[in-house]
Amino acid sequence: MSGATDIATWPAPSIRVEPRRLAPGETGRIVVTLAIPDGCHVQSHTPKEPFLIPTAVELIGSDGLDIGAASYPAGHTERFEWTPVELDIYRATVEIVVPVTASATSGTATVTGRLRFQGCTESACLPPTEHPIDARVEITARPDGWVAGLRVADLGHDVAEHGMAAIEDVLPSFVAHARARGVASLLLDLLADAGEREVARQRAFGLVLVELEREPCDGRDAGTYVAA
Repeated sequence: MSGATDIATWPAPSIRVEPRRLAPGETGRIVVTLAIPDGCHVQSHTPKEPFLIPTAVELIGSDGLDIGAASYPAGHTERFEWTPVELDIYRATVEIVVPVTASATSGTATVTGRLRFQGCTESACLPPTEHPIDARVEITARPDGWVAGLRVADLGHDVAEHGMAAIEDVLPSFVAHARARGVASLLLDLLADAGEREVARQRAFGLVLVELEREPCDGRDAGTYVAA
């Protein structure tokens, strides 16, 4: 448990926006992930002792972005030698999800706030700590008949950062779009098969992008938007 007694050495929480771009009226989410070192834990969002600090996310959105209520995972109870009370805690990885809805017509909205938690070892709880949260959400108008104004280049960026899971919600539309452009069915079938290996699907996705870049899309830039 080297370093576990010093919260400053714990990994900083990660913040991601899903999707990175929203159309007016569309809802996405901010996901805050905290990786807890082995042998340690944090108090859950609903600790069992009044003096323990709950794990909590507080966010404020700029004009054009409405912030919803955070959703926390359920904790689990454990007993520790230093207290007779069963505590409600998180171990390993914790994901807290906050819905965000675009209320502006266009522009960049900011999300700021903090993640507060109290880390503990097996024998004692450490002082509470706070980590700042800072994220950006792009708000773009949605062209009629197209999926959330998603550009193919943006999908490629999402896959490069987070893998195929990042685009599963729009993948059927993407595959239909590519099929209509004459991309080989064998390649698209592999891409759409969630049972295939991740590396094979990502390779197929890259090849489809290359094919789309060769063909104009109804007067738009080649491969610009994913068709509905």
